[in-house]
Amino acid sequence: MNIIEHGKSRYQILTPTHTSPAAQYAAECLQHALYEMTQVKLPIRAQNQRVFGHSAIIITHERIQGSDALWEKDAYTIEPRHSDLVLSGNCARASHYAVSDFIDSLGGRWFAHEEVLFPHLRQISLPTMPTQSTAAFGYRHVFYPTAQQPEWALHWKLNVHAGTDACWGENACAHSIGHSFASLVPVAQYYSSHPEYFSLVDGKRRNYHPQLCCSNPAVVDAASETMARWIAENPKQRIFAVGMNDWDGWCECPNCAEIDHREGGPTGQLLTLVNRVAARFPDRIIATLAYSWSIDPPRHMRAADNVLIVLCHNEGCFTHPLESCEANHRFITRVQDWRRIASHLMIWDYYVNYGSYLMPTPNFRRIASDLRLYRDLGIEGMFCQGSACRGGQFEGVRQYLQAHLLWNPEADASQIMREWFNGVYGTSTGSRILEYVNLLEDYVVDRNLHMPSFAPYTQPELFTPELLARGAAIWDELELHTREPVLRRKVLAARAPEMISRLMHAGITYAEEHGKLKPTATPDRALAKRFVSAAILGDAAHLRENDGSPESFSDHYGRSYHVAVLENAQLRCVIVPALGARLHSLVARQWETELLQQVDFIHDINHFPYGGGYVCAVDGVWHGKGMCEEYRILNKSRHTISLEAIMNDRSGQGEMVAVRTHYLLHGDTLAISHTIVNQGNAPVRIAPTTFPGWQ
Repeated sequence: MNIIEHGKSRYQILTPTHTSPAAQYAAECLQHALYEMTQVKLPIRAQNQRVFGHSAIIITHERIQGSDALWEKDAYTIEPRHSDLVLSGNCARASHYAVSDFIDSLGGRWFAHEEVLFPHLRQISLPTMPTQSTAAFGYRHVFYPTAQQPEWALHWKLNVHAGTDACWGENACAHSIGHSFASLVPVAQYYSSHPEYFSLVDGKRRNYHPQLCCSNPAVVDAASETMARWIAENPKQRIFAVGMNDWDGWCECPNCAEIDHREGGPTGQLLTLVNRVAARFPDRIIATLAYSWSIDPPRHMRAADNVLIVLCHNEGCFTHPLESCEANHRFITRVQDWRRIASHLMIWDYYVNYGSYLMPTPNFRRIASDLRLYRDLGIEGMFCQGSACRGGQFEGVRQYLQAHLLWNPEADASQIMREWFNGVYGTSTGSRILEYVNLLEDYVVDRNLHMPSFAPYTQPELFTPELLARGAAIWDELELHTREPVLRRKVLAARAPEMISRLMHAGITYAEEHGKLKPTATPDRALAKRFVSAAILGDAAHLRENDGSPESFSDHYGRSYHVAVLENAQLRCVIVPALGARLHSLVARQWETELLQQVDFIHDINHFPYGGGYVCAVDGVWHGKGMCEEYRILNKSRHTISLEAIMNDRSGQGEMVAVRTHYLLHGDTLAISHTIVNQGNAPVRIAPTTFPGWQ
């Protein structure tokens, strides 16, 4: 039987009689897609307004029955019933999935913004057999911007997104699952009166980069007070985090140390606090991170039944599947060990190169394999860490692939990728771009290359001259044969990763010469300019986590820097005014020994120069303001120099802060002092911090 034939139809779209914003929105999506395919607009009616004698596409859903699972696995059915077609889900959002799958079966595809495909059809037939599908994971979160938009999450069968409207159906989004210590027991609120609430490190209670004293019962009270407020403000949320801050510094007080000794590490003290808070909120799930210093499970303790362990896979190899790489065997064991002591386990996996969002990262082939393993190990939920901001390398196909495999890890990953590239770029162009992606993937396999999640900006063992030349040849040919203007722009944007791979592996180093730090090889400024144009065309916001715009790359790539030199018989100091008045070099002349780590001006500066040398910042935890501002020289002699920079406060109120740095060389001593002046009329809160990078 035909639903639509030759521009005509006697079908109607029916939604539940009772008000269902999700079913209504799903019906509108179906109506729109069918119209785009056939130019036939089916009427939408409530069930009790059905026109009898006309067949119907019925959109419906039933509320999930409760079970012991933290998240019920979404499921849907596409079922012909006589002349009707029923698209049903086991919850409101799953009715969207049924609609999306039916449209998908007709050839419709949601690849990306402005890349939605609806084929032109003369006929749409009623399916002959029912289809049933159930998600592999109960929690499916792909952390890329498009995938977090609710309409795209629904098209891709993701159940975590940024939407709150009832038309999207239920959202599995938690209140929080990550770092929450700073919010649970704020330093500003408690430290002055209760320093004992915070971690004891090297004999001192810390109010900067603090953790909590997890064994202190009063901390449980303070954390629970905040937790109760969170729950009252978010009564529909089920999951709330008691998670360590994103740095080291766990508590070393006698009570915490005793727990850690018994449990084999500081996870013991963390889980002690988490279990105690969870006991006060038995109707909620308390999430905590198994990450960094808390990644290994304790020897004897169990997580309470209402505790969710969020295990982070942020070490080992990120190019090979977990099961096929020895570097990942430890992590698999860790997953199994946590499964034994926790009722609920979720994985936070990293598919992004934090060091360089746009550097080609050949790890597509591990995604399907690892998701199958996680499913088989009984993992309930998946958080797939992406670049979080726009414009990461091959971002579009990454989120499309991850979303589809989170629903069904048995799907053919290579076919999904081929379909995406061909759908977005056309068969000829898409196949060539996929050829480049596979070139990188094959190199990793053939040479058994490993890559961490924070990969170095240069990877010469991967980006060999041969690979760079082969990659450039593919893209040169593509651009040569692409004539249509819109497609040419799309190809240029897609080429940005290939271009930055050549820029970062051009063998450029820096040397001091005549009062400047200069590149030793001639930078390819034309390529750098073209890369920046491509990155901006691809809507790239950052080149690495939180920092490094394409424009800043253009400003700094291959740039020379004026330096100021202080020297005597004992020491030689090199200062770079244009980079936060940074002390770049400190040489002990008796042994000609460099005492500081050296900034790599190609691989650090082009992202954010927070490594190497000595510098002062006035705010921020890692990338403080002041680290790369241009300073002016106030005065200088052979043994002393004073520099100053004027900076806007980040409050947005326009306050002006002056930072003055003074270096004084005397014998075998270099004295450094900083003066920070509020030049405005309102108070400004600062956190002055120095970063000495010793050799």
